[in-house]
Amino acid sequence: MDTRGTVDWVKVNNRLGDDFAFFSVSPAGGGGSELFIIWFTISGSQTPSVTQRLLWISQLALVRDARIANLPIIVFHDDTSAFVRSVEIGAA
Repeated sequence: MDTRGTVDWVKVNNRLGDDFAFFSVSPAGGGGSELFIIWFTISGSQTPSVTQRLLWISQLALVRDARIANLPIIVFHDDTSAFVRSVEIGAA
């Protein structure tokens, strides 16, 4: 499944061991914003691999750039999940 729209906000946290990156997208056709999760790890959980961390940071960079430049974004995710599989910017 994919969601198309513009990024409303981005929130990243790495305080007290809890580590996450969330963002919100306003769909192109209107309606309410949707929340998406790039990563969410809790202190004491398994440390992500370097490869996984690089993927997350790359996705975050795309989302941040889309927000700053007000570019359209496509977020690919599973039907029943807010976790991002991939991100594409500048696509209509």
